[in-house]
Amino acid sequence: MHVDDAIRERLDNFWTITKNELNIPDTEYVVCGMSLGYAKEYEPVNTLISEREPLSSFVTFHEG
Repeated sequence: MHVDDAIRERLDNFWTITKNELNIPDTEYVVCGMSLGYAKEYEPVNTLISEREPLSSFVTFHEG
């Protein structure tokens, strides 16, 4: 078994935590995140295979 990922467009529910942990200034906002877990591979939604944008084209890594 391996860990899967799922893209999340909004982090509104956790914005205060995210903002504080990553020291994000008031002039910036996170609009995309990723969650990790174990997918139910038999579910139809998990059978879609799409083209992937290179990670470096949209990710900024912050070190804390």
